[in-house]
Amino acid sequence: MAPWLNEIGQPCLVLTGENDGGCNPRLNGQIAQSLPNSELVILPGLRHAILLEAAGQVAPPVLAFLRKHRG
Repeated sequence: MAPWLNEIGQPCLVLTGENDGGCNPRLNGQIAQSLPNSELVILPGLRHAILLEAAGQVAPPVLAFLRKHRG
C-alpha cells in the first residue's frame, strides 16, 4: 500500500499497541509518514488486539480525533 498512501487526503488516525507484533509501531510510523494528513498514536503496553485488550484506552484518542476532524 505504500505507493498509494500519499494519495489519501482525508485525515487518518493510525493507532497501534506498543507491543503489536503483527503491525508493529515502526511499520505504523511508516504508514503515518506516508499519509499526508495523519496522526500516530501508540498505546503503551498493548499488543495487536487493542480493542479487545483495552477499549477504554482506545476510545479517548479515537474520540479526540473524531472531534478534531468533525464537520
